[in-house]
Amino acid sequence: MKNYYDFKEGVVKDDFGFMAPRLAIVLGYFGLFCEANQLPCKITSMFTDRVDIRKHTTHIEGRAFDASVRGWNYTNIQNCIDYMNHNVGALGAVSKSDGIKRVVVFHKGTAEHFHFQVSPL
Repeated sequence: MKNYYDFKEGVVKDDFGFMAPRLAIVLGYFGLFCEANQLPCKITSMFTDRVDIRKHTTHIEGRAFDASVRGWNYTNIQNCIDYMNHNVGALGAVSKSDGIKRVVVFHKGTAEHFHFQVSPL
């Protein structure tokens, strides 16, 4: 059986048990997108009480995960954002920075990545 998900060193797979059920749906759609487009699916951060408090509280609450975009091009990134928002965008959380509800945010910088998040119930 093929393992579709890869994990950055330090990501604790047991943390899946602390994931909000709504986030599991988002993770599933992300995996489907990666599989269909033959893209790497590497989870770099999940639920944890071990993250720096400056990170999004959604991680601490089990409502977020981050994923690497290494090996992706800009079109892949934009297509993923569109796919995720079309299919599970209603589950997204409202951003504290601009008040817009999103299920995925692309962060540029030294470690470009996706931040996936869901709203609390």
